Amino acid sequence: MDNQELLRLQGTVENIVYRNEENGYTVLEIIGGDDYITAVGSMPQVNAGDNVNLLGYFTNHRSYGRQFSVKTCEVERPSQAADILRGSLKNGQKVYSDKTILLLGDVEPGAEIASERNVFIAGCAMGTLRSGVGGEGSFAAALIMKPSTLEVDGHRSVAAIRKRSFDDSYTPYPQICTVEDGRMRMDTISGRTWNHIFERLAQRKEEEQDAEE
Repeated sequence: MDNQELLRLQGTVENIVYRNEENGYTVLEIIGGDDYITAVGSMPQVNAGDNVNLLGYFTNHRSYGRQFSVKTCEVERPSQAADILRGSLKNGQKVYSDKTILLLGDVEPGAEIASERNVFIAGCAMGTLRSGVGGEGSFAAALIMKPSTLEVDGHRSVAAIRKRSFDDSYTPYPQICTVEDGRMRMDTISGRTWNHIFERLAQRKEEEQDAEE
C-alpha cells in the first residue's frame, strides 16, 4: 500500500461518521464535485463544513467498500467558522485560517498551524507555527514554545535540533514571539505583555476599520 501513488482530493466535509478521541482516527464524508466520498485517517481537527485538501489513495474495504485513505490532511476553515480549535495536531496535519487561532492542544512534530493573524497554542508547540501570513503586526505564543519552525510576519527561525516524536517532559513556560525593528523577539508572557498585545490588536482593528471606510 505504501508504494501506491498518492492522490490529492479536495472537497467540503459533509458529515463526521466516527471519531476516536484518543488517537484522532476519523471517518468522514466529503463532497467532491457531485460525489460523496468516504475518507478515513487521523484527522482530529476536521469538522463538518470545513474545506479539506487530502493526500492519500483509494482502497476497497471488505465491509464498507471504496474509501480514501488519508496520509496528510490540510484544513482551510471558512472565515465565519470559530477560531477556537480543540485537540492536538498530529504529524502531517495542517490548519490554516484568516483569523486569529487559539488551539486548545499541542502541535506535534510534523504538524503545521498557520494564520493571517495570530497563533496561540494552549499546549506544547513542537511543529511549525506561522503567524501574520501575508501581513504584519502579529504574534505567535504558546504555553510551551519548542517549535521546529517559527515564522512571524515573514521572519523565520528554524530549530537546530528537531524532535521527531512528542515530548511531554517539557515544563510550561509561556512565551510569545513578535517582530520589532525587523527582528524576531521572544518574551515571557506576563500581565504587562498581554496589555501590550491587546493594545496592538486594538490599534490594528481601528486601522482596518478606517481603511474600510
